[in-house]
Order: sequence, then C-alpha cells, then structure tokens
Amino acid sequence: MIICLDPGHLGKPTHPHDRGASWRGVEEASVATAYLLAADRHLRRLGHEVLPFAGIGSYGERIQRASEAGADVYVQGHVDAGLAGRKGDRGTVVHDYRSARGKALAASVAASLDLALPWDVRAVAGRPDDDGQARDEDYSEAYGCIATCYALRPAGLLLEPGFLDGLVGATWLPANPEAIGRAIAEGIDAWARSR
Repeated sequence: MIICLDPGHLGKPTHPHDRGASWRGVEEASVATAYLLAADRHLRRLGHEVLPFAGIGSYGERIQRASEAGADVYVQGHVDAGLAGRKGDRGTVVHDYRSARGKALAASVAASLDLALPWDVRAVAGRPDDDGQARDEDYSEAYGCIATCYALRPAGLLLEPGFLDGLVGATWLPANPEAIGRAIAEGIDAWARSR
C-alpha cells in the first residue's frame, strides 16, 4: 500500500505563514507534523511505502501529486481547536461522504485512535456546506480539504485526533506523537489487510 501523509496548514502559497491553531505556544502544524512522522515510521515497519509530505500547493494540487505518484491513501493531519481549556476533548477522522473506501478507512483509523487516546475518536462524513453555518455537523471545512480525492486514486482522510486547547489534549497531544502515529499506522494497516 502506498500512503501519502500531509501536514495541513503547511506549504500553501496563499498562506505561507499559516501554522494552524496555536495554544500556549504550541502550534497545530508542529503537532500534526510530529504525529505524521511517527505514523511514517510505523507504516514503513509494517511494510507500506510512504510518500514524502505532499509539499507546496493547494490541497487539491497536493492530492493530485499524491495520486500521480500512485498513492492509495492520502492523509491530511490537523489538530482541532476551540475548547479554550474546557472539557470536551474528542477526536475526529473525516472522510468524503461519497467514498465507501474512505468510510471504511476512516472507521478503521478512528477505532485504532479511540483505543490509543484518552478520549473518544469517531469517524464522520464530510460534505459540502448545506446551510452557511461554519463548524457544524456537515464538516464542510474538512471536506473541502480532501474532496479532490474522490475523483482521483487515493482514499482520503482528514485527521483531527484531538483538541490542542482541550482540558487534556493541551498537554497530551504534543507529548504523545508516537502513540498517535502508531495508532494511525495500525488503523491504515488493518484497513489495507481487510481489502
């Protein structure tokens, strides 16, 4: 299986300084890059080929390059924010609502993360915005980041394994990239072996 791991918020020419969310000096892009590097190591140990990070360009351009390189799976890494130290830590694995392969992959990765992380992680379908409301249950912001996958080769996921500013996540996420990366790798591997 060929997998492309891509840290969100990095390499967009329209936003060259975008590092995503930040909480108490910890940046989303740094946390996502760390857990994706760990996932890379674990996936290689499991016998998978991992493409280098997708690099510069829009999300669609990065997915196009991953597809042209033969990727079976495209994973875009993020970390959620918006709790501001309140309870409610949780994680989300978003897939394109049109993709049966993406749905099965998301379920496998979410189940693996759910076992490894100290909060619930669930798979959800992202779809186009249907009501003009930001950050609601259509997950349209995440969907927009991976929608290009549907017309191309890879099954696409957007990972938000937890909240950078959550009560637990604020300290747990940056301290545990290995656990997150291993869980992602094991979820992808389980899905690949079930096909």
